[in-house]
Order: sequence, then C-alpha cells, then structure tokens
Amino acid sequence: MNLVSLITFTAFIVYIFLAFFGLQMDSRSRLNRIFFCLCLACALWAFCIAFMFSATDNKTAWLWFRLSSPGWCLGPALVVHFALALTGRDQPDNKKLPIYLIYLPGLIFTVLGLTVGVTASHVALMSFGWSPVNSGNMVRYWAYAAYYATCIALSIIVVWHWGKNSPSQRQQKQARIVVYSTFLGTLLAFFNETLLPVLGYADTPKIPVVLWLIWAYGMWIAISRYRLLILTPAIAADQIVASITDMMVLLDLNAIILKVNRSVEEVLGYAEKELLGKPITRISETWDISSEALYSLVTGLTSFHHQEASWVTKSGAAIPVQIAASAVKDNYGDLVCLVMVAQDLRPTKELEREIGERRRAEQALQETVMQIKDYSIRLEEQNHKLEFQNAELEAMTTSLAEANQTLEEKNSQLENLFNNVGQGFLSFSQDLLIHPENSRECLAIFRQNPTGKRLSNLIYPRDKEQAEFMDTVFNEIMQESDSLRLEVFLSLLPEETSLHERCISIAYRVINNPGDSGRAILVILTDISEKRLLEARMQEEKDIFSMVVKAIIYHDDLLECIEDFRDFYNHKFKELIFSSRELDDILAEILRNLHTFKGNFSQFDTASVVGELHHLESLLLEARDQVPGFDREYLLQIIQQSQLIPCLENDLKVIINFLGNEFFERKDSFVISKEKLLALEQTIHNILPPSEYQLLLPLLRSLRYRPIKELLKSYPEYVQKMANRLDKQIYPFVIEGDDLLVDSDYYHPFA
Repeated sequence: MNLVSLITFTAFIVYIFLAFFGLQMDSRSRLNRIFFCLCLACALWAFCIAFMFSATDNKTAWLWFRLSSPGWCLGPALVVHFALALTGRDQPDNKKLPIYLIYLPGLIFTVLGLTVGVTASHVALMSFGWSPVNSGNMVRYWAYAAYYATCIALSIIVVWHWGKNSPSQRQQKQARIVVYSTFLGTLLAFFNETLLPVLGYADTPKIPVVLWLIWAYGMWIAISRYRLLILTPAIAADQIVASITDMMVLLDLNAIILKVNRSVEEVLGYAEKELLGKPITRISETWDISSEALYSLVTGLTSFHHQEASWVTKSGAAIPVQIAASAVKDNYGDLVCLVMVAQDLRPTKELEREIGERRRAEQALQETVMQIKDYSIRLEEQNHKLEFQNAELEAMTTSLAEANQTLEEKNSQLENLFNNVGQGFLSFSQDLLIHPENSRECLAIFRQNPTGKRLSNLIYPRDKEQAEFMDTVFNEIMQESDSLRLEVFLSLLPEETSLHERCISIAYRVINNPGDSGRAILVILTDISEKRLLEARMQEEKDIFSMVVKAIIYHDDLLECIEDFRDFYNHKFKELIFSSRELDDILAEILRNLHTFKGNFSQFDTASVVGELHHLESLLLEARDQVPGFDREYLLQIIQQSQLIPCLENDLKVIINFLGNEFFERKDSFVISKEKLLALEQTIHNILPPSEYQLLLPLLRSLRYRPIKELLKSYPEYVQKMANRLDKQIYPFVIEGDDLLVDSDYYHPFA
C-alpha cells in the first residue's frame, strides 16, 4: 500500500470514528442517524479508493472504483437530508418535499456507477497508482456534476438561512461552521478532481474523499464546542419552565429531578439546589421508578397521565395536588424527558367546600321558587286587572314625556349646582380614566382639564410609586365584592392632599352601575384650606389661653420657676462651665437642668421657651458628638447665643397682655426672703428655751411651708398630657388630702 492509499485509508478510519461517535451521543435522534449514514458513505468511498490506488491490475482498480460509487453518489443526498434535519425542514408532515425524492437521483447514479460508471469509464495507471479518467464528453458525467453542485449549494443555502434567522447564538455558530467547512471541502475537492486535470496536472492524486475531511473537521468542532447533535433535557428545561405557572418538576427517564420552577420552591419550601439530582420520591411518595404511571410514560404506552395525589413540603406537611404528567418528545417522536405539572388543590378544596354550601343555599332557594310558583297562579288571576291598567299606562306615557322634559331641565339645574357648589365632582370606571362629566371646580383644583387622565397622576404628579399604589388600590376596589374588604381598600386611599398650595379633602363613593357597565368610583374634592388655617389659629389661641389660665392657677409656681431659670441662666451655668469638674460632667449637669426646666415650663404651656430649650438640648448633644474642638468656651458660646431669655419674655409678654403688668407684682403682701426666715428660726432656737421655741417654730415655718397637695396639683394634667403624647390611656385623677405643710425646698425635686 503506497502513501496515497495509506492517507486515503486513514480518512476511512476518521469517517468510521465520526460515524459511531455521533451515533453514541443520541442513537434515537434522527439527525444523529443521518450523520451516521453520511459518515459511513464517506468511509465506504475512502475505503474503496484506498484499495483502488494500490490495485495490482486495471480490472481490480476499476472494480474498486465502481464499488465506491454508493459513497459519492448517495453522499450529496445525505448532505441535503442532514441540512434539512438540522434546520427542522424534514418533518414527516412536510408534504412540499417528500424525503425519498432527495435520494432518487443518488440511487440512479449508484446503479450506473456500479455497472458502467458515471464520472469515468476506465482507470489509468499513474505514478501514485491507479486513477479514474474523467469523461467530460458523457451526458451522465455532467448530470452527476449538476446533481452534486445542486445538493451542495442547496444544503449550504438552507443551513445559512437557518443560522441567520435563529435567535440562538449557539445555532448561528453551528450554521457558520457547517457552511464554511462544506463550502471549503467542496471547493478543494473540485480543484483537485476537476480543475487540476484541466490545467495539465493529470498526474496529481485525485483524493476528494480526503479533502472532505475538512467538512469532518468542521463537524467535529461543531459537535465538541457548540454541542451539535446533542439534545438533553437540560437544554429544553428553560423553555418548558418559562411556560409553566403552576408547580413544575422536570424528570429524566429514571425519575431524577432535573429542574423545578419557582412555584415549587415557594409552595414546598425547598431551594432548587436541594431538589436537583434527587429522586421524585423526595416530594411525592406515590411516584417512583416502579410506579405504573411512570412506567407507562417512559415506555411510551401513554404520553399523558393525571391524578390527584399528595406532595410533601420541606417541613413534612402534606398538601393535596392535581398532577398532570406528560412525556416530552423531540420533533422525531423520540422521548427526551418527563414533565410533571402540579396544581395546589388547597384553594380548590376550599372552593369546593364553598360550592357545597352554595348548593345547599340553592336548594333552599329552589324550594322558595316552588312556593313562588304557587303564588304565580294567583297572579294570573290578576292579569285581567293589569289589562285594564294598560289603558291608564298609555295615558301616562304622555305625562312621562313631559316628565322627561322636566328631568332634562332638572339635570341642567343640577349641573349648574355642581359647578357652583364649590366642590369638585368626578368619576371613573375600570380603566381609571376620568369621565368627561366633571364639575367646573375640578379645573380650579387641578389647574388643568382632568378628563381622560388618571386621578393618581393628578394627585401624585412627581411620586410614581404612590401613583402606582393608588391605581392598584382602585383596581382592587373595582373587582372586590366583599363589603368588609371593600371598606379596607377604601381606607387605604388618601383622604387629604396638598395641590398648588391648597389643602384638598378627598371623599370616595363606590357606585354599582346597573347592567354590564360595571362599577365606578365617584370622587368628591373639597378645598379646606381656609378651614385648616382657621383650625391652626384656633389651636394657637387655645394654647395661649391654656398658658394664661395655668399662669393664674399656678401663679406662685410659675414665678418660682421663672426665678430659678433666670438664676440658672445668669449665674449657675457659668459657674458650672468654669468649675474644676470634667467637661462631660459639666455638660451632663447642664443638660439635666435644661431638661428639668423644659419639663417645668411644659406644665405651664409656655411653648416658646420650651421649644427653645428642646432646640438647645439637641444642639448641645450634636456639638458634643460631631464638633472636633468642643470645649468649655464653645459650650459657653452656644448657650449665650441661644434665644432662651427672648423666648421666655415672649411667653411672659403674652400673659401680661391678658392679665396686665401688675400680675407679676406681689401687691397686698409683704416679701421676706427665705434666708431671713431661716436666720430668724436659728436666732429663736438659740435664745428662747425649748418650751417657748416649740410653740413659735411651727408658726415661723408656716410662713415658708406649703401644703404638699399644692406642690402636686399640676401632676394630674401633666400625667394626662404625657399619656396623650405616648398614645396611652389613663383614668383621670385629682390630688386630695389634708393641708399638710411641708418644706417646699426639701420636696421640690419630688414635686
């Protein structure tokens, strides 16, 4: 065997390897079977040509050449069939192109090739061995050339068009590889077998079957790199999952889970990775590889099965499901995988229970209907009375026409009323678009014509999320039939909004239109800006009046609180700042005093000074945490720059405006300082004997002692105010008891 024969025989081995390699990937696939036959044809061609080159005589070489004709005669038809199968154009129901017609020319040329020859009529001995001599003057030679060129061109066009229109990048790359390798192999084979002899290189070995290995190499790349000829359940899984809305489980032929959708994860509580690769018995005890239903699907006895069963959640709970299992086949009828679609029957069971109750209600209704039929007999007796009344109805028709005219006038008056009542009226139906029938006030409120627009976009023009939420609530209201749930949905809608610096109140009314026109929503818009402004003013006057009243009731406590506060602001806080204590201790002591004064002034409703105390507290805490150079001087600067004293003066000015300047002057009384009273007590204690001292001491102490219930008299209102602020309820109480005099200085922290 010479070198050319050895190379050709090597091509035979490569074709045999590709044939069985493609078949073992999926022996049930029609595309793989066609590829197997195509490779066998090329292998037969290569095998016979290899022995033709090394034949001992002319007769043996001519025999081997004729034996190779099935390979190169049927090869072009197999190439066309492979292209049609690859692109899905060889379906059994494709009546436009019967497959057997593709092989008819090839079979004719095969018969001719085995008998008299097609492309050559004899062989000649060359330097490399025996070679067929092309007979360009034979009709069958040019017929075969046209057949060969048509098949190759048709296959290239079909595959190229398929790849160009395919949305899959993998299929596009497969198509390009098949087209390029087929075209290049064909071109080189034409150059070697036809063009070189014409150019005078007749002694060149004619090895088109070897050059066709370029096509084989392209097929190898398409198979190994881009998964040509491979179709597994995993490839089809994503498309199947995308079309399933119920629970879906994809199984291989051994009942192993390949894919689950999100519904399975949500209902059963499993993550997808916990189920992949597990048997179906993990979630269904009635389905396993030995079950009759699964066996029937796998063996093809049936393609669809449904039954009611129970699936088990991750927590072990059993839920009823309706299973629909089907076998998934490819375009050639080959079984690929199994799909189980399960519907959660818990809502269905609940619905069946409700249906049973309704049927019982219907039965009761039917009994009522029977009773009504009995009454219908009596009604028939009254028909003659109705006939008599028909005449009266005809007379009333005229009156009805007049009434319609009056109704139109009333409608016009009602429209004028709506346009001048000072409120906006509009309505919308299922599409949420505002009807053209709306009042004139809507133009003033929205400053545009609301017709054809959505109310949500008018109320929330810059808040898309709130507008979408409002539309969602409206859609639920349109579909809801339960009155309680309807009230809940209505409560979710905004009842008040601000539009163009106007405060608008919104009221909703659900209107059930008669017939099939559906439900509508009536919206009533009212401008309550003046009302809110009046309420704010009334609340301000109420707060001022409350402060004045408490100043009268707690006159002495207020004066004492003011004196303590002025003393703290003018003297004590400076002494604290410049004392030897640590800065954190000083700040804590100042904050404690500020908080105490804020609570004391809150009892008298002095809003200005309380607000400024709260602001100063927040400012000090923020400065402590965020200012790097916070020190005693910075602390002093913050307090001195505060508006504590001006705010206090503002509150006192309000009280003086109501009660006069003399309210804070202690008329009709003399003033003796507490220090002098204490000094007098000490002098009496040192000079007088105990018997006399014990008599005078209570009288002296009564001058500076106060009843304890007077110290606590502000607590009921203070507690009630704190409860309201914390959204708590407390039973009202009052401070009662004897007039027990106590030292106000000693009990001041308690009171």
